[in-house]
Amino acid sequence: MKCLLDASIVLWSVAAKHKLSSRAVQVLSSDSSTLYLSSATAWEIAIKYALGNLPLHMQPAAFIAEVVRGLGLKPLDIT
Repeated sequence: MKCLLDASIVLWSVAAKHKLSSRAVQVLSSDSSTLYLSSATAWEIAIKYALGNLPLHMQPAAFIAEVVRGLGLKPLDIT
């Protein structure tokens, strides 16, 4: 299954797993799932951080790179 993750799911996957439904956890952990992170989601996270609405333990670019590696996401460019 191919899934495009939005900002909430990405952030919850890292810091608030209890907010994820059991179906979401199943999809995120399934070997048959291909998970994508849109550039737009990365921009959204960076904007929220810049506005002070999203505390992160590192700069957004490093955070996104860490999340992509950690969750095994495939980047999806805007074209």
